[in-house]
Amino acid sequence: MSSPVVSLAVIAKLFNLTGRRVQQLVAEGIIPRAEKGKYELVPCVRGYISYLQERAVGKSVEDIDTNKERGRLLKAQADKVDLEVAALRGELVPIDKTQAVWTAYLANCRAKLLAIPHKLAPRVLLAKEVAEVQAIIEGEIHECLTELAGGDGIPEQDIESAADDAENLGTATEIDGERVGRSIPSA
Repeated sequence: MSSPVVSLAVIAKLFNLTGRRVQQLVAEGIIPRAEKGKYELVPCVRGYISYLQERAVGKSVEDIDTNKERGRLLKAQADKVDLEVAALRGELVPIDKTQAVWTAYLANCRAKLLAIPHKLAPRVLLAKEVAEVQAIIEGEIHECLTELAGGDGIPEQDIESAADDAENLGTATEIDGERVGRSIPSA
């Protein structure tokens, strides 16, 4: 059974397209070429339906991507709100505050460690045995560590100014200009 043959105007009217658009679809291979200006109706309808189905599938893939991106955006917004609520409850600590506290602790630790030689020198000088010197040094180190572990000795104003001081802190060798440790004996 052969398919009815129709003119370009009939195909254009049937598909609700202009004659020019039908010719473009023919050039793209969507609608089969006409013989002497006449088009076989069934192959043209099938070609155009296939074309529309492919476009519909393509659009649904785009919609899925759009929905996926919209979902990601909603999740990010929900995460942001969760963080804001946690901050309002006091469950989160700002980075600058944490950094300032740690800077104050480290500055306090540094000061205590640098004070040990000055504090212990007279006591060690009076010691008669190595064991006694070791006990004096260990006792002072434990006292220093105990004080640091309790967080004592860090006034609130030091925490606030610690961030400014952190940039000015250097190592003991940079500040004192002296080497750390014993000098190496020459052979």
